[in-house]
This record gives sequence, C-alpha cells and structure tokens, in this order.
Amino acid sequence: MSGRIRHDDASIVRRIEILLQRVGRRSADPELHNQLGICYCALEKYEHALSSLKQALSLCPTYGEAWYNLGLTYEQCKSGADAYAAFVKAYILTPNYGEAKERIAQIGSVAGLMTDIPSPWPRISDLKKRWIKFTKAWPRLSSNSRNPSAAQPKKSEAELREFLSRTPTSITHLIQLSELLYFSNRLNEAKLFLRYCLGIFPSSESAANLLALTLTKQSKLTSALEVIADAINAGARKAQLLPHSFWLELKLSHWRGFSNNHKAIEKIVKTRPETVEPLMTLFFGVSLDAQLRAARDFSQRQNSNIPHIQTSPRMMARKIKIGYVSADYHDHPVAQLVAEVFELHDRKNFNVEGFALLTDDGSKMRRRVRSSFDKFTDLWGTSNEQAAKLIAQANIDILVDLNGYTTHCRPQIFARRPSPIQINYLGYPGTMGADFIDYMVVDETVVHADEERFYSEKMIYMPHSYQANDRHRAIGDGGTRASNGLPDIGFVFCCFNANTKITPPVFDIWMRVLRTVPQSVLWLFSGGDVSDNNLRQEATARGVDASRLVFAPRVKNDQHIGRYKLADLFLDTWPYNAHTTASEALWAGCPVVTCMGSTFAGRVAASLLKSVQLEHLIASSPQEYEQLIIDYARNPQKLTAIRDHLAKREALPLFDTPTFVKHLESAYREVYERYHRQQPLQSIYVKELIGECL
Repeated sequence: MSGRIRHDDASIVRRIEILLQRVGRRSADPELHNQLGICYCALEKYEHALSSLKQALSLCPTYGEAWYNLGLTYEQCKSGADAYAAFVKAYILTPNYGEAKERIAQIGSVAGLMTDIPSPWPRISDLKKRWIKFTKAWPRLSSNSRNPSAAQPKKSEAELREFLSRTPTSITHLIQLSELLYFSNRLNEAKLFLRYCLGIFPSSESAANLLALTLTKQSKLTSALEVIADAINAGARKAQLLPHSFWLELKLSHWRGFSNNHKAIEKIVKTRPETVEPLMTLFFGVSLDAQLRAARDFSQRQNSNIPHIQTSPRMMARKIKIGYVSADYHDHPVAQLVAEVFELHDRKNFNVEGFALLTDDGSKMRRRVRSSFDKFTDLWGTSNEQAAKLIAQANIDILVDLNGYTTHCRPQIFARRPSPIQINYLGYPGTMGADFIDYMVVDETVVHADEERFYSEKMIYMPHSYQANDRHRAIGDGGTRASNGLPDIGFVFCCFNANTKITPPVFDIWMRVLRTVPQSVLWLFSGGDVSDNNLRQEATARGVDASRLVFAPRVKNDQHIGRYKLADLFLDTWPYNAHTTASEALWAGCPVVTCMGSTFAGRVAASLLKSVQLEHLIASSPQEYEQLIIDYARNPQKLTAIRDHLAKREALPLFDTPTFVKHLESAYREVYERYHRQQPLQSIYVKELIGECL
C-alpha cells in the first residue's frame, strides 16, 4: 500500500479488522501499525491513529513514511509543532520525499487554525507570517542550495543525512548538518533543521546559538532574540548564549544589563569561541587575544580539511596579476572607498582582475567597478570549489580579499589556495585567524608592531593611513536644516555610524554634552524604528528631551555626504570607530572627534585624522574626548579653521589616491618578489615615495 491517508475508502472498517488480526500474529511489523494508523486517521479516530503510528516508529525509528503519516495526523489534531517536527523528520530520512517538503511548505497556510503551539515555538501570527514568506522560497530549495554561490560539500552532507536516517534524534549530527548548511549560506535549510532540533532539545545552546546566527544573517533580529530567550527559559545556560544576545541587543540599541554582560563577554569568547562570530568580537571591544581566538576557531570550523586547488608553478613575470575578490561591488562603503584604486593601477606593470561574489545589481557603481578591471568575472552561481578553480585558471599572483568575515564573504574560496599570495584588506578590520591568508594591509596607528602576535597574518604597513579613498566621491545636495528636521539655530552634533556601534558609555557622554551645550541636537543615522525608539528612551532616562535626537533616513550616497555640511561636529564611537563615515565627513569638510581605542577597529578614525594632519582631534581617553567636544562647541571659530584646512583635502595624504596606489603597488611588488625568492613571510614597511620617486 502507498501509505497515504485516504478518506474515500468504503471498506476502512473492514480493513482495520483485518489489520488487527494481522497485528495479533505479527505485532513487531511496523508496516502493519503504519497502515492501521492510516485507517484510524481516515475515520477521524486520531488518538488511535497516533498510538498506532507511534508504535510503528518505536519498532522502526527510521520509517520515513510513518513519520509523514504522523505529521498528517498531528495536522488534523491542530498540533502544529508536532506536525512540523514529524514532517521534518520525514524529510531528513527521505530527502527526496516531495510530499513531506510540500507539507512543510503548506504549514504556514494552516498555522492560523492552530491553537496549541507550545514553547519554544513562535506565536501563531509570527509563525504564519514567517512560513507564508518561507513557502515562496521553498520551491527553490534543494540539495543544490537556495544560494547557488554556496559551497557544495556533497560527501559530508550525504554522510550526515545517511547517519540521521538511522538516528534522526542525534543532536550532534543535527548540529553538524545545520552548521554545514549555515556555512554554505543555505540559511532556510539550516533554519529548518535547527527548528526541528530545538523541537526535540529545546535547551540546546548550540542549536539556539546557530539558529539565532541564521536569523540574524536574514535580518530577523527580534526573532533571533526570541530564540535565545526561549532556549534560556527551557533551561539553556545564559552564559553560553550571551555573546549573541549581546550582539542583538547592540543592533537593536536595547542595553539591558550592558555593563555586567560586557564584563562577561571577554571570558566567554576566550573559553567558548564557537559561541561568537569573529565580526561580533570587533564590536564587543574584546582584547586582541580574544579576537584572534574567535577568528581561529571560526576558520578551523569552516575551512578544515578543504583541499588546495592544483595549480601550475608560477614563473616570475614582468607584469604582476592582481585579483580583487568582493561581494561589495555595488553602492557599498568598500566600493565607495576603493573604486579609484582599481582605475589607477599601473597597467604597464600590473594586470588587474575583479571577481564578484554577488550578482550585478545594475547600479552605477557596479558599472564603474566592472569597467575599471582588465577582466571581470562574476562568481555568483558558482560553488566555492568552482570559484577557486576559475581564479587559479586566471593565474592570479596576488589575491586580495576585500570581505574578510563580513556579509556574503566566502573564505572557503581562499582556503583552497587559488593564488600563491593572499591578502586581507579593507573590508574587515581584524585578523582572519586563517593559515591561508598571508598578509594584511594596515598602518602603524591601527596595528602596533608589538601587537603582531595577535594576528595570523603578516603586516603590510602603509606610510599613511591604510584606508583607500576615492577623489571622485560626489558631494550632493544634502538639503537644508529644516528639510532634515534640524533646528535653524543651535549646534548640530552628528554621528552617522551604524547604531550597532553606539554603546552606553559613549551615549552617556553624548547626553552630558547635550545637557552642557544649550540648543544643541544630536543627528544620528536611523537604525530602524525599534532602535530609534530605544535610543529616544535612553535619552529621556538621562534627562535629555528625546526631541533633541534627530534621525537621518537612508538616502543616495551623494546626498548622504552632502548632509555632513549641515553638521558642526562629527562624534565618533568606540570600541568600533567610524571608518567610511569618518572619511566621508572629512571629505565633506566636517571635523571629526575620536577616542583612540585598543584594537584595529577602534583606531581607524585616529588613522584617518593623522592622515589629514588633524591629530589634535584624537582623544586619549573618554574624559578627554568629552572635553574636546565641549571645547569645540563653545569655540566654533576653531572649527572654522579646521574646515578651511579640509577645503584643501586633495593635498592631504588621506585623499592623495594616486600616491596611495603607488605605495600599494610597491607593497605588492615586494611580497611578490619575496615569494619568488622563496623567502619566509615577514611584515614589511612600505617606504614613502617623495618627489621624483612618484
């Protein structure tokens, strides 16, 4: 028999009688119990049906068809969570079981009828919305991944699925499969297995953490926080989920228990680095040692046992082939900084190729970047192995990763070693902790020589700031004060950093400044309604009228840069500084005050200010930072002098892009020659080119 529930069989009762007789003779036959369950369900005797199907599964836990029928029965009982878990088990056991996939996809349409979805399942309305949205994408899900750019380690996936077909409740293998899907960017599939895992083990810290990471990657921050809260309520240890909870609270500007949690983070990152992604550690402001531990752990989990691509020996050539890999060849801060570098490379001595990790978005920036390369390859739609082979076939001498561990990164391409020299630059201000990244482009402000032990890479020290800049960056019409919701009279402090960078210690200072400087306002970049409202509440709690916080919406980049002309002073954040936003402000003539931090991410603004000869705007402590801000607000003539200085911006090292490119090419040439001389890796200091050397 097919094992499907039929309601139009006129002899159901007779069949039950026959089956009961057979069960009496062969009680250990799971197929008989499965068929009996089908018949009972057809007669709407659901308790009997559940009993029979559970008996079948107790005899054969890997019986995918019985799991499917159990799911159908639970659906009839309006038990959504149980139905969902059963359908997922059927799918795990038989990945090609189309009916199970269809029922999972359709569960959203019936979720509104369910009334008994127990913790840790979401509220009915949330579940319905989430699954209705999910069902639209589900038909595209397959073993080939929703995101065709993801890696396809089929053997590992096949082995895990095969094991789970025998032991569907093995939490270790469920987590391993979910992690594989997550690292392959198959987020909806990872989410499905993690929901199933938490349905069986609701207090699983690993499953909750990974599901929260998955939801965060999909920008579902509130849902991610709910997952963590549900796991803690089910008995998970809060300390093991704290890093991700802390991260989400930063992104939502929800700072409950910030001080105590922040103190605990360093220890947790060092002892349980698997609970945190490397990017989070930069925002947390943990020590360089903790950042390295987290990065190494992440790299080992993601990239272990990946074989290197077979490449032919490279002969030293007159022209060096540089390859830049990025997911950010669109209107993104990285492209906005580095576009002119691609254009200015010396084509007599360098061949420059671009490799895009995301598909063409049709933007002006994408067209500009594409035209700046000698050859441009779109890697969207390739696996990591295919991408690495394409790069290797291009005979790239130096491969530059402009992503690091940021959104849409694909370090597994670099793990395959498609190029003999591989460099981490610009996109990620921290170590990658990976043995396949040789160098990192820095300067002596962001990385001190005595801190190199906290980086897996060797350093390329640029003579001024490590950050590239584009002299063609347009300054558009930012509007008027009134059109931006700002007062016509009064001092305008601004900070257009992402709200994730704003921490209570920084906000405390800002609020004291507003109380000290009458009629002043603080102009912030909107992080969304939830974050904006939370910041307003925090201002009120500190005795500041919430109306003195003004939030700027997202606009086109030239308009965004034009808005800086309406601000009097840019206030930086720590432990994660302004990076692109600081150079944008300086380019537009807006002074920036920063506080020197203890990590790369916390020293970038200082590097930029040194490179525009404004070292006096760098504070060495939070106290000095606060006093600097108040002093400039009370003495605006000092700011006028700074603006006059910035008006000659292209004469300043930060915005002298042609010289920057020559320095970068000098570095490329040195590491290339060291490789061909078979010299060991070591940090290098790029000599400043002056006068005729340029």
